[in-house]
Amino acid sequence: MPLAVVPAPNLTEALHRARWRGHRMSPEELHDHVVAMGLEVESFGQDDAVRAAELLLYSIEHPGPDDERLSLGDASCIAVAERLRLPISGDDSYWSLLPLTVGFHPFRGR
Repeated sequence: MPLAVVPAPNLTEALHRARWRGHRMSPEELHDHVVAMGLEVESFGQDDAVRAAELLLYSIEHPGPDDERLSLGDASCIAVAERLRLPISGDDSYWSLLPLTVGFHPFRGR
């Protein structure tokens, strides 16, 4: 069983940002390291795209108390987690306000 699952587009963003923020490993090396630690990369399909779009629309129509909304990456991550029926962990308290079909567990106690 994988330690964690990440949608392929979200991994792309993470690999890019790591390098952009000064990480010395190449994207390929960093990918190999996180996969070796138990990260499973999940494809992002058409149904995921539709659900992510629904979540984005919901977040525009129902922003959080401080005008929070979902990013494309957030919506993609949630859509894949829902398809796989896996709970979601994150650092964004706004996610707890969304109509999710899976559990949300914040990184920090809020």
